Amino acid sequence: MRTPSRSPDPSGAPPTSDARRAKRFVNGPGRTSSPPGPSIMAQTGPAILVTRPQPGADSTAARLSAMGYRPLVLPLTEVTPVPPALGPAETAALDGVVVTSGNALRHAPPDLLASLLEKPLFTVGDATMEEARTHGFTDTRSAAGDVDDLVRLLSETQKPFARLLYLCGRRRTGDLDRKLAELGIRTVVAEVYATDKVSYTAHKLNAIFRDQDVVGAIFHSAFSASLFRQYVDTKSVQLTDKLFFFALSNRVARSLSSIPQSCIHVAAVPTEDALLASIAEVFPVVGN
Repeated sequence: MRTPSRSPDPSGAPPTSDARRAKRFVNGPGRTSSPPGPSIMAQTGPAILVTRPQPGADSTAARLSAMGYRPLVLPLTEVTPVPPALGPAETAALDGVVVTSGNALRHAPPDLLASLLEKPLFTVGDATMEEARTHGFTDTRSAAGDVDDLVRLLSETQKPFARLLYLCGRRRTGDLDRKLAELGIRTVVAEVYATDKVSYTAHKLNAIFRDQDVVGAIFHSAFSASLFRQYVDTKSVQLTDKLFFFALSNRVARSLSSIPQSCIHVAAVPTEDALLASIAEVFPVVGN
């Protein structure tokens, strides 16, 4: 069993030295609301657009601000809970729990989570594992990577015909349940949240990029990246050659296919530590 590594420091500290690596992208790249505009947490430093939904957006912005950047929080998506198709009474026969996003833990019904606390819980990354611990899970194991790493971890720890509860959203990527089925591991899918688009007008978007002198935008998910690409494709956002894009993984970066590859940077590993480290390499801030 792989020993989980420490998750990124949520206090706002800069990335650790061993995470200060980044690689350039070379593999090719619902409900609608209209918020008033980005929130700005600092008044100096390079302006970086944060596109992930709340509450993660504010957490990322706080870390950027501590590193000397000027974060602009402009979520392209919002996450809302949805009632799952199973309840606590149906979880007794399950062998464990699988989670690929902290949103699943934040939005799952409390009584459902309570019925699962004695079961082993497996996560794709360390941040989600730490989120699980805040909800009372004690037997937690992180794959410290991506979906394929999680599949490998489960293949090493689960017996054939094991039944695992997959807490997830309606929009899923990575084909986790299919890959586990190929190994003889059965999953019971419980969709507990939805991720919907947040729309902005072309005038508002271009005003943000122009007036705030944005130099970078970061993307934690393929869905957010694809929504931004749609704005680019429809000319709602006018790009400049000084604007760079930072993606959590190659899968996220592939959703930015309309953007020149030379402007896209991918975190060395799919963690926020590495994602912020890639920003620090491109836009070093004096004193950090």
